[in-house]
Amino acid sequence: MNSITSGAIGWLIIWAWLALGIKLLLDHYRKRTGARRKAEQRAEFKTRRDARDDKRPTMIEELEGRLDAARRLAVRGEDEAQRNNALYAQLLMEDDLGRYAEGPWPYNIDQDHRDILLAHTRRDAAEALANSRTLLQEVRRLTSTLDELNRVAFFVLAAYLLWAWYKSGFALWWN
Repeated sequence: MNSITSGAIGWLIIWAWLALGIKLLLDHYRKRTGARRKAEQRAEFKTRRDARDDKRPTMIEELEGRLDAARRLAVRGEDEAQRNNALYAQLLMEDDLGRYAEGPWPYNIDQDHRDILLAHTRRDAAEALANSRTLLQEVRRLTSTLDELNRVAFFVLAAYLLWAWYKSGFALWWN
């Protein structure tokens, strides 16, 4: 293999390492920005709560707190989206029952209409659950396919680079 190809492969590896370093640096700054944004949001929630007569947290405040706690105590392999959806559904139900500040006003309906509303709500919830399960399975399948494709592409690229280096006679690329 000629020296031009060897040099190009060497530069390719150098650029790959440089890109990885830049990505790690950007991830670090995004994490700091996210932490600062969360602190500002918590401060805003506290000011709103102090301004209200009702000192109970709102549903959004409680959701943020529970999601943060769940993230910190997450078990490896646990489905994060499913856990977050379950938390959201539980808090939404509790908000409908009036457990949080600034929740919806209670409905003034008779028992017959309430029963009909509950039956339709239960059917809608079951349908939404079935759709969500189907979507989550499809996303998992697509994610695993994409992961497998990434692994194969990485190994093909690594094999090509090793083959090119072998063909160059194990030349040092940076010379």
